Amino acid sequence: MFNFFKKSPSFRITDKVWKTSNYAWRGMATDAMRIITQGEIPIIVCYFDESKKRLFTYLSAQGIPCYELNPETVANSAYQSKVIFCVNAFEAEPILKSSLLEKMKIHFLFESHYPLPEPEQKLTEALFALTQAPVFTFYLSIDGPLMQIFDSGNLIPLMEKMGLKDDECVEHRMVSSAIRRAQEKISEHVGTPFEVRTPSEKEWYDRNARKRV
Repeated sequence: MFNFFKKSPSFRITDKVWKTSNYAWRGMATDAMRIITQGEIPIIVCYFDESKKRLFTYLSAQGIPCYELNPETVANSAYQSKVIFCVNAFEAEPILKSSLLEKMKIHFLFESHYPLPEPEQKLTEALFALTQAPVFTFYLSIDGPLMQIFDSGNLIPLMEKMGLKDDECVEHRMVSSAIRRAQEKISEHVGTPFEVRTPSEKEWYDRNARKRV
């Protein structure tokens, strides 16, 4: 776990890292279903439209219902509980502001981190102010673009030495610290005002970071 802030926030950031994206999504879906059984609301947050589409495809193939978080679905009482919502990160705050969802019961599950720490900091601060969610959980995989920015090749052997199976994750402050350093390294070379927004995470790194970091 790690904090984005100089001051201590009233919430915490935690990372769960699997070997592959499919297992990361499986873990996220499992956590989302557990949240539903607790009578609360899981919202999966995606920074890239391409990631959101692939996630919807995965969940549909597993027979897990997931609905786009938008003004229509949040206004429909049939969607108030017992479903997983998914939303684009940069649309989440305005949609939630106008929704009738019980905001104190919302849990945010992030499909990876945003490459730059600054937009993510602003988003988590805004979502916390709106919902008081105590934890923001990020789901990542070793084969994801962010994890490739730093030398993650030794993580899989390390995970195997620890006896972790494919469907088990690493959740440790050292891993979170490495992720944070990777984001800071990207930010030093790109910077929020100069980034090129893209529909996919891979394209973002190809256009913004590959030749600079």
